[in-house]
Amino acid sequence: NVRIQEVLRRYVPPSTWDKIDKNGPEGPEGIEEVVDRAVMFVDICGFTKASEFLKPAQIVAMLNVYFTVVASICYQHGGEIVKYIGDGIMGFFPDGLAAVNAVADILDARTKIAAQLRAHDVDPIEIRLGVAWGPTIVTSVGPFYQQDRTLLGDTVNTASRLEHRALAGTALLD
Repeated sequence: NVRIQEVLRRYVPPSTWDKIDKNGPEGPEGIEEVVDRAVMFVDICGFTKASEFLKPAQIVAMLNVYFTVVASICYQHGGEIVKYIGDGIMGFFPDGLAAVNAVADILDARTKIAAQLRAHDVDPIEIRLGVAWGPTIVTSVGPFYQQDRTLLGDTVNTASRLEHRALAGTALLD
């Protein structure tokens, strides 16, 4: 049982694990809550093009370096990663100031990411971010045998659109 929990904790975000502890494996039906959150999207600029030329091991190394650095910063600021979407990251923060501070630290960490990528013979990457604040639906979707705990709503959509419009090496905030 302990081993299974150790493995599952690698794949299940902390807030989801807390919900399971509180409500059991079935969890609440329907919408868990609608709360104000700062929702953040981060993306690697030109990832698709870069992945055409990199070896598979380099692609995985690039993503792991980038995900590890960004996730660490998010958690340091009280945020949480909801999911990894290809080379994208969706996360949230309980307050806007924490999100702004995390964004600044993520942008500052680009040199750290570049240094770690050099060890894998991968060129530096550029990232862009989008953050929006507002009502956010926290829920689980999907069939009963493979649910995905996620964030939904206009705040999420706005953060995604801001990230898509941000220039490389910048962030757009709502």
